[in-house]
Amino acid sequence: MKMGIFNKMPGLSNISFKRKLISLVLMVSGLSLLMAFVAFLTYDRIHYRRQLVRDLEILAEMIGSNCTASLLFNIPSDAEEIVSALKAHPSIRSGKIYTADGSQLTSYRRSDVDSLQSKQMIQKTVEHYLNITYIESNRLPHTLLSRKYHLFLENRLALFHPVVLDNELIGMVYLETDLTAIEERFQNSITAMAAVMLISFLVIYLLTAKLQYFITKPISYLSLLAKRVSTERDYSIRADKFSKDEIGLLIESFNDMLSQIEYRDNTIQETSVQLEKQTEKLKNELKKRRKVEKEIKRSLDEKNILLQEIHHRVKNNLQIISSLLKLQLRHIDDPDTMTLFQDCHNRVHTMALIHEQLYRSEDFSNIDFQEYVLSLTKHLFYIYNNPTKKIKLEIEMEKAHLDLNTAIPCGLLITELVSNSLKYAFIDRDQGKIKISLARVNGAPTEDLNKKKYIFTIQDDGVGLPSDIESLSTESLGLKLVNALVRQLRGEISVEINGGTIFTIEFIIE
Repeated sequence: MKMGIFNKMPGLSNISFKRKLISLVLMVSGLSLLMAFVAFLTYDRIHYRRQLVRDLEILAEMIGSNCTASLLFNIPSDAEEIVSALKAHPSIRSGKIYTADGSQLTSYRRSDVDSLQSKQMIQKTVEHYLNITYIESNRLPHTLLSRKYHLFLENRLALFHPVVLDNELIGMVYLETDLTAIEERFQNSITAMAAVMLISFLVIYLLTAKLQYFITKPISYLSLLAKRVSTERDYSIRADKFSKDEIGLLIESFNDMLSQIEYRDNTIQETSVQLEKQTEKLKNELKKRRKVEKEIKRSLDEKNILLQEIHHRVKNNLQIISSLLKLQLRHIDDPDTMTLFQDCHNRVHTMALIHEQLYRSEDFSNIDFQEYVLSLTKHLFYIYNNPTKKIKLEIEMEKAHLDLNTAIPCGLLITELVSNSLKYAFIDRDQGKIKISLARVNGAPTEDLNKKKYIFTIQDDGVGLPSDIESLSTESLGLKLVNALVRQLRGEISVEINGGTIFTIEFIIE
């Protein structure tokens, strides 16, 4: 929960709860008193101003009634004697009596008042109500004579009061008074209210300081108890309940929280003991497992060394056979026999390359087929390619690692088909292209999701196969071997003659 008021008042957020409570009470009480005093002063000022206007109207009515004869018969001396009675009112600054035509009959001015100030006050009053520029202050506009007017301006009050006899306007009384009494009353009220507010603050502070004990004592008690629980880690402690109010509910919740923490702490301790036992047990099992793993690793190392030695010896034996065949080739004069021996030599070399790659590899279960094909085709081109012909080799295959049972048949297929292309496909041509590709068929339907389907293609743009062996059913040794190798892969082979020869083998690897 965000305490927004305390975030905006950092001075309160860092003090004790006791002082915070007293400060809040004083602030709320002070604000309430201040608002009440402002409302009272505003009402008193408005009320007193209205009362002043009414008193001034009564005074103007009395003067107008006494000057009726002077106005009817235009006797300024009588009117002057009546107006001079305004001296009995020290707050009256000036007074004037006008006839029905707006001309001034007589006037009164307090000794300390400048006549210019009186004229300016009359001008501002006329301009305020008639919204016109008024210059001649000894004669009033006719439109101003029929109504009552008053204006508060510059700490003064100006009043125009018509004199009526038998419902007929016979003149106008003008009175101007200062507002010294209002200001004095306002200052006295402020002083009195400040004193009352100070005394109220003192009383409120004393009462709050005395009564806050009933609120702060239980909270301070809870705070000290919580600190003790935190320091001693003793969750069996319980707080005493002081009352049945919200603080009592807080104490109950605090005790309930301690009960839950105590239960969870006991559960955690029991679980910790069990975990320690299980950890010790696991350590012992881990030691045993590490010992077994060491033995397994040693056994695997021995097995890898043995496999490496086997592949090394098989490779050496195949190289010996290949060398013997190569030596025998030097003593053969018959071309057909030489071709047979050369093909056997190539097949042996193909298998020897695989064992050589396995011997050099750290993984004895899989062969980097792309690297193997590069080595194999380089050897075939060295044996069969005529230096005068420009036969280009193109290899397109994905990064694939094949096991021994798949790599050897594929290598022999490349040996048979590529060697045939080099020997027969470009007899009457000086240039050509042989392409080998291996691609995995993504999303191919198989019975087992763990199986992978591949398409293996060997093609050339040579003269093509003779028409009598397009069906791959010929009795030649090479094609018999090709069919046998495809069956070993458990795949299917198809041939297409279209500007060359394309052998396509589809097989599945688990």
